Amino acid sequence: VIIIIIIIIIIIIIIIIIIIIIIIIIFVVVFELPVPVIVVVVVFIVVESYLFSTLHVH
Repeated sequence: VIIIIIIIIIIIIIIIIIIIIIIIIIFVVVFELPVPVIVVVVVFIVVESYLFSTLHVH
């Protein structure tokens, strides 16, 4: 059971990373934003989603 949970977590992390990369590419191409701004936004989104997921689990 634990192994399945770990696999699911890894898959979710990979999906999140892919989504973040896609978002960064879209922001760079479409809005021509500087990279630091995008990094801040992405970090904020990740932190928010992490907090939400931990709250959701508990």
